[in-house]
Amino acid sequence: MKSADPQEIKSIIQGLASRDEGERNSVAWKLQRAADADELVVAELVRHLCDEHPPVRRSAQRTLREVVPQSCDVVLPLLLSRTGTANAGGRMEVLKALEHFAERGDARVTKAMLARLADAEASVRAQALSSLAVCAEEDDDRVLTQVLERLEDVDEHVRGAVAKALPSVASRGNHQVMRCLARLCRNEKPPPQRETLKEAACRALATFAPGDAEAISLVGECIHEDYPQASIAALKALLLLVPSGDHHGLDTVAGALRHPDLQLREMATHVTWSPRKESDGIWNDLKAYA
Repeated sequence: MKSADPQEIKSIIQGLASRDEGERNSVAWKLQRAADADELVVAELVRHLCDEHPPVRRSAQRTLREVVPQSCDVVLPLLLSRTGTANAGGRMEVLKALEHFAERGDARVTKAMLARLADAEASVRAQALSSLAVCAEEDDDRVLTQVLERLEDVDEHVRGAVAKALPSVASRGNHQVMRCLARLCRNEKPPPQRETLKEAACRALATFAPGDAEAISLVGECIHEDYPQASIAALKALLLLVPSGDHHGLDTVAGALRHPDLQLREMATHVTWSPRKESDGIWNDLKAYA
């Protein structure tokens, strides 16, 4: 086992703060030559994950992964102690590091990530959703409840992160997820929240339930002249949801193309005939409805 003077270790790691990219990139090599990844090395790298300067944080993230083995006993406790650090960029880097070092289903890690779903910064909430997709156990009721709540988040990027995370945290056809998405598709909350929730549900259904007949029907219900934003999301979702040859789903898309409301017809035409590969099955199927 290699060991080094603590001051030498700190001096090497201080290179992460250098303005010179080459100097920052050399820290991992210097550490590997100087010492094993003991608690001091890990603690110093984790501390630099939370630095106020983005280049330092990125370099610390790369160095941590290169120097510290995933089996290291001290890395998770040190990372977990930093999930609430004052720097929002630091909180994001800690979450990314947890993705790398944690095993899927680790209760401590899941709890810490769930706590960040209530973070004041939307970017951190979105990162927490992405990290849960990697680390959370599939079909965990507590995780699903809190992830689905973020579909009502005020930030569009957070709502989009839910759509991306759902296929990883819930098995296909999960009843809890489908009930929630059906409720949001049919919600009657005051505008503009009503339309925002419909849009979020359509985006989530597109990623979570491709080819599902219930999902296609739910998304079809959101196409309405009073909800242009939700209608666009619904039309885009249908192009992902409807399998080639599914006449019920194609009828729903074609119905929007023939809708009596001019604005909705124009939106449907724009979305449906946006550039696509000629080989796409639904593209060729829709030609029959043109």
